[in-house]
Amino acid sequence: MLQALIVALIYWALILLYRFGANGMADRPIFVGPVVGFVLGDITTGVLIGASLEVIYLGVVNVGGATSTDTLYATCMAVALSIMTGIPQEAAITLGIALGYIGLLMLQVTRIFFAFMCPILDKIAEEGNSKKYSFAYLGHIIVGYGFGAVTIFIALAAGADATQAFISSLPPFVMGGLQTAAGLLPALGLGILLSMLWDNKKAIYFILGFILVVYLNIPTLALAVIGTFLMLTDFYKNQELYSIRKLATSKSAEVRTEEEDFFNE
Repeated sequence: MLQALIVALIYWALILLYRFGANGMADRPIFVGPVVGFVLGDITTGVLIGASLEVIYLGVVNVGGATSTDTLYATCMAVALSIMTGIPQEAAITLGIALGYIGLLMLQVTRIFFAFMCPILDKIAEEGNSKKYSFAYLGHIIVGYGFGAVTIFIALAAGADATQAFISSLPPFVMGGLQTAAGLLPALGLGILLSMLWDNKKAIYFILGFILVVYLNIPTLALAVIGTFLMLTDFYKNQELYSIRKLATSKSAEVRTEEEDFFNE
């Protein structure tokens, strides 16, 4: 019960920080996972699940009201389920992604609540009482973003034992399927990101990375270091080309100015 309340409060605080405090990292799994894991006493699980979900959601972009999922909700639920029920991390990740759509539904409920509150806030504003308006405005923000936290608390408090019993009753092939799906999801996330960044001129780097990993068994960290060096090489080359182009432009301008001065005389 206490852990469920803590997770719900973390979600509540982080969504307020993200939405009202304009902090773009407050809903990212790479940040949320370690926070939830630290509070629940297992930061390692929080870091691993947060990193896995970050890769999955790396290519997901929410623009304005067009929201595809609630990454904050999904991460809180995935980490909490893994730590509180002891299910494998892969299964918790898969379940967390599915539960993220409940968080998305709660965000729609929040928007409906805000729309309902607009005429009430307008009436308070017409009264000219700034303190009352400030209290009402902050209050409706805090309450509005609490709907998702309430569902997290109910799901974890009332359903942790039930979830554990249900998962324990599942046949092995179901849990195996969830773990397999979790292994495929990071590739899907990277594929979405790659589809936005793909450039035929850069395909050689993709092929190089594939060869290094598959045939030479280069670890991910070493591959990231190699990629950093390649990125810096390309950056310095572009800087030199920019300097040369800028110098050529300035020389051309000087010659043009001298010609104009000659003919003006």
